Amino acid sequence: MTDSEAARRRADGLPGDEAPAPRLAPRPGAAGPGGARPEGPEARATPPAPRGGAAPDQGAGPVPGLAPRDAAQRSGGGSGGGSGGGAGSAHAPMGAPGADGVGRPKGVFAPGAAGGPVDGAAGARGPGRQDAGATSGAGPGEGAGGAGGGGAGPAGAAPACGPAPAEASAFAGVGLRGTAQEGAAGAPSVRPPRAPRRLTPAGLQPRRMLARRRATAAALNLGSLALVLAGAAHAFGAGGWSVSDAVALACVAVGAPWTIMGFWNALIGLWLAHGRRDGLAAAAPHMAAADSDAPLRARVAVAMALRNEDAERALTRLAALRESLDATGQGAHFDLFVLSDSDRPEAIAAEEAALARLAPRLGPRLIYRRRPLNAGWKAGNIRDFLRRWGGGYELFLPLDSDSLMSGETVLRMTRIMQAHPRIGILQSLAVGAPARSAFARIFQFGMRHGMRSFTLGAAWWHGDCGPYWGHNALVRVAPFRRHCRLPRLPGRPPLGGAILSHDQVEAALMRRAGYECRVMPVEAGSWEENPPTLLDFTRRDLRWCQGNMQYWGLLGLRGLKPMSRFQLFAAIAMYLAAPAWMLMTATAAFKLLEGGAGQVDAAFAASMMLVMFSVSLFPKIAGWIDVALRPGEAARYGGRLRFAAGAAVETVFSMLMAPAVAFRTTLFLAGLAAGRSVVWGAQARDAYALGWGQAARGLWMQTLFGLGLAAAVWARAPEALPWAAPVLAGLCLAIPFAVLTAAPGLGRAMARARVCAVPEELAPPPVLSGVFDLEPGDGAAAGGEAAFDPRPTAGAAQGAEPGAGPGTAQGAGPGAEARASAKAARASASGAGKPPAARAAG
Repeated sequence: MTDSEAARRRADGLPGDEAPAPRLAPRPGAAGPGGARPEGPEARATPPAPRGGAAPDQGAGPVPGLAPRDAAQRSGGGSGGGSGGGAGSAHAPMGAPGADGVGRPKGVFAPGAAGGPVDGAAGARGPGRQDAGATSGAGPGEGAGGAGGGGAGPAGAAPACGPAPAEASAFAGVGLRGTAQEGAAGAPSVRPPRAPRRLTPAGLQPRRMLARRRATAAALNLGSLALVLAGAAHAFGAGGWSVSDAVALACVAVGAPWTIMGFWNALIGLWLAHGRRDGLAAAAPHMAAADSDAPLRARVAVAMALRNEDAERALTRLAALRESLDATGQGAHFDLFVLSDSDRPEAIAAEEAALARLAPRLGPRLIYRRRPLNAGWKAGNIRDFLRRWGGGYELFLPLDSDSLMSGETVLRMTRIMQAHPRIGILQSLAVGAPARSAFARIFQFGMRHGMRSFTLGAAWWHGDCGPYWGHNALVRVAPFRRHCRLPRLPGRPPLGGAILSHDQVEAALMRRAGYECRVMPVEAGSWEENPPTLLDFTRRDLRWCQGNMQYWGLLGLRGLKPMSRFQLFAAIAMYLAAPAWMLMTATAAFKLLEGGAGQVDAAFAASMMLVMFSVSLFPKIAGWIDVALRPGEAARYGGRLRFAAGAAVETVFSMLMAPAVAFRTTLFLAGLAAGRSVVWGAQARDAYALGWGQAARGLWMQTLFGLGLAAAVWARAPEALPWAAPVLAGLCLAIPFAVLTAAPGLGRAMARARVCAVPEELAPPPVLSGVFDLEPGDGAAAGGEAAFDPRPTAGAAQGAEPGAGPGTAQGAGPGAEARASAKAARASASGAGKPPAARAAG
């Protein structure tokens, strides 16, 4: 491998052939553990400069609404690569080579600091330069926050965030930590001890017990699959075997395992929730540390990744999290990072404007960094962030642009990670946030109930090899940097090159390194948003499908745990199930056209179909049973009648949606094999009306296939029409289904009627009230529940003016002060220290 190729791969966040770990050496003139930096291949602060000498991370320049630095700021305060700024450390103007010849990137700024974009970050390794005087006289832990930022003091202490004096660096007051390597202040320099070999690495469970659970789960799944295959063989082979019969049986063998595994996970989860008093402890023993009163010691970086997203929408959510963290009294332990990979000028301008407007709410502890090249996709974005700033933190919290979490939930997760240093990844159970779109509203109602029991049951036997979904999770920085570099797959895209679905691979690598991956199988203040239309849903689903298909090249990765290898295969199987069922449907139609209807045991086949349909729905059914069995739980969804209506609507919705999505996935996999790919661009989040023409262009093939299939069944076996109706209706009605479920009027009507409502609509926690607008409904007028109007607040839509108070917003309109007072009263009455969904733990 050439030097230039190795440099490019490192810039992408990918290892070279040798993938050496950085070697740590003392920094000249530095004192204490914060004064070390890595040498060797990872020590380069920025990727190699392109031709012409431009800094490869050059951003968009000054941000509107933020004052430029004056001459004193340019020469007085250091914002060099290692110290975070000490008085008297001079540096060159932003973007120009410093004394060490390293170009400084533009586009990195702290909106709460004294000026616009600054060169380097307080404590960031290397885009700026470090002078020996920057850390002269520093005590232990100094250099983490810099002289201007008040970072002096013991290692791990939270630096102050006071206003920056005029002679200090533009980063003064931000208080971000120092060096960018394992072993810096706030990050452990040694590997945590392993538990005895008879226990999992964190010492949470005996290995033999987990092995017995996995053997039990395997026996249940394989035994059920054998019964299903025996039944399918009886149905298809009643009149002798043909090629179409063999193909249909093979399709059942491919499609059934994922459905069966979902059934058993949900059943085990339901048993744990209601059949055992210690069900949560049996599946997730780490949850016991969530409510500990131990003092918070860890430093946590909250990193939101953006790429041509709606900046106002995303940063409003980040601001709500900032306020929620501050409300806990522990906000000083958390710093915010906005990691932009945007390349559209309008998106970049929107990000800078949103950051300026929301600066009062985001606070001073924030860094905005933009890469001009989306190297390595999202995984490369995170890798670049960790290379620059990761050494100053023990944990980081990756967020997507639609992510939202409560501060109390993040604190509970942090305490779990503190109590168990051998947990490398802790994934929260993210549920759907309130939505305006009828499609998203119905989908997330079913998804919430299907995920709860499923996740609890899976955690029971997955144990220390839990999932990672790439966001709303706490990740331990040091082992992630050292062990979770993604390999570059051989061959060309779409199946070769950079790994797209990086999350599960990173979880497998983390577990291989001797750290546990755990999930919090309870609803606890973690939200995401879902696509607003069927077309947007299928686009997202196909992106995930393409990423999961790359796992074929990783199944033989050396050193993976058997459970991790199985999870990679299961991620592939999840997307193979859809084409398997569609191919079986097409095979059955072909058999009818051949006149072979009499060779199939129709009654038995219909019974098998009904059984498999029930099995596929069981995760949601288990969620409904869970709600029915919990006292007062149905009231959180608007009462038993509304909850039952929502369940009925969601069942019909799922039956109509599944065939259309499965057909599209089948076509996509066929194109993928031929080298076709999808574009990983920004996703739609806001509700909008879908036109008939747009729906027809996206779904005409489903409609045509459905009509042809219906004609074949009608002509050859009309008695089979009732059994084929769910599949046929989903295909034939795909276009009107997409238009209707995207109609804004339907979404508003469902919100008013509180059909498919989620608890956060009726009793929104404070963090959601900062993002959405709460309007009194008939329940609130009667002194009961409140209806939730899922529209962005005025502050969310327009942002707060710089200098305005955290609660002020422009254009809020009449009633804004009353709503703000009501929100404050609710927050005061409920208490910021209560997790909004801890009740799900039972």
